[in-house]
Amino acid sequence: MRLDDLDNCPLCGEDMRRGEHLCRNCRIQEKIDNMTEADYRMAAGPELPCNYPVVAQSDSEFSRATYSLVDIQWQPDEPYSTIMYRGPEPGEYKETPFKTIQFVGWDGTLVAKHVNDWFISQATKE
Repeated sequence: MRLDDLDNCPLCGEDMRRGEHLCRNCRIQEKIDNMTEADYRMAAGPELPCNYPVVAQSDSEFSRATYSLVDIQWQPDEPYSTIMYRGPEPGEYKETPFKTIQFVGWDGTLVAKHVNDWFISQATKE
């Protein structure tokens, strides 16, 4: 005998409205699991007005990627090498506090986004 007018989620057993295939939490997790890089960038919200195009390149020695305000460079074959960045101003690459090993398996654009977020947090501290 049913005590309420709700169905149970097939994944976690939580109550959910009749006619839905998953509860709210499982639907959110399903969206996260199936998220593409474009979905991730869209969900991150509006960027600063000076967006640069997202570019990922790779050559024999360095990998490079650009996201919003920063252009990054790192050596994928050296896990303890420091990831370098160059902000919107012209100049040489500078060191970040990040090492290549922290981003094993990450797409270059996501690494650049992480460095970009760090760069913005540093700029707001000054």
